[in-house]
Amino acid sequence: MNDASSGGGAGTPPRRPTSLVLTLACAFAGLADLQAAAFAFAPQIRQALAAHPWVPGVVAALALVQIATLVATWRGRRAGLVGYLALALVHNVVMLVARSWSACFLVPPAVVALAGLWVWDRLR
Repeated sequence: MNDASSGGGAGTPPRRPTSLVLTLACAFAGLADLQAAAFAFAPQIRQALAAHPWVPGVVAALALVQIATLVATWRGRRAGLVGYLALALVHNVVMLVARSWSACFLVPPAVVALAGLWVWDRLR
């Protein structure tokens, strides 16, 4: 019987706790994504992106999927980290196409990437 999931058992190392650095980075990025999803359909955003009416829906969808990848990252999955960073790249490209890009869009992915590199050997 394999008790690796419970952290016990003879010959299996105990499960490592989730990194505080990774937890804080994922929480910060998750809040930024919640804000992006919530503000995507604000009247000011719709007016600013009137030439590209598809952008708010894409940004909201990307933000919600990014939250799911952040949960996977927080749970220790490398695929979650790679997925989050890939979606962040797509988000930045969409904002560049819409001519509404800002350097602050790079802050949450940079924080998560640094935290992910910090604990890379602990991710599976």
